[in-house]
Amino acid sequence: MHLLYRYTGDRETVAELLDTAEGVLRWFARHARPDGLLHDVPGRVLIDRSPVQVAGYSAALNALWGRALADYAEMAAWSGDPGRALWARDAHARLADGFEAFRDGERGAYRDTLDPAGPGRGVSEHTAAAAVCAHLVPPRRRERVRDLLLDRAAMFTRSPPADHGVDERGARDGTPVHLRIAGRVPTPHGFVEVAVEDGRIRVDSPVPVESSHPSGRLDSFPAGRRTIALHHAFPRGDQP
Repeated sequence: MHLLYRYTGDRETVAELLDTAEGVLRWFARHARPDGLLHDVPGRVLIDRSPVQVAGYSAALNALWGRALADYAEMAAWSGDPGRALWARDAHARLADGFEAFRDGERGAYRDTLDPAGPGRGVSEHTAAAAVCAHLVPPRRRERVRDLLLDRAAMFTRSPPADHGVDERGARDGTPVHLRIAGRVPTPHGFVEVAVEDGRIRVDSPVPVESSHPSGRLDSFPAGRRTIALHHAFPRGDQP
């Protein structure tokens, strides 16, 4: 919607969509605490397939919501609706204040998670980039966050669910963690490891796992080691 506003300037269409956009934002706002942060948003929350936690206080989810609030305020003001713009700006200001709880001054970054025990140690490029785009990083800190994002040694690894992107305490019981076909992710009981080799998927997991296929089938497996043939996992030939 924001791209439509930016590149077409179609006031009529943008005005028609403002009601829908506001409804989505206010649904999330119901899960905001007095400090302005979203907390324990229900449902299956998707944040660009990023391997970061979304349970409890999620920095990435809060940053994406902040970006939406900022974009909405801009469009509402442009459409001549100062009331809506003021509501979104106020929500964004509270969020910006609350977002400081994620700050990691030592690393010049923002922690991925926050819970009653305190902030997790994990930081990720997804959280840092989302915070910048959401205008949640004060100008005096943007250069340091940018330097961190450009530090490939610190921010990128061969594994999609990299150690920097999953809190060191690992997945919580009952919380799904998704692997993009290969990699490793910590759990309270040890690492789940997935590798692809010679048309087969090798899984070594200390906890039960589920395999979701493009065909729509969901297979469940107990803890342990197993090998799954790709032609079995993707029976219709729609291998990734």
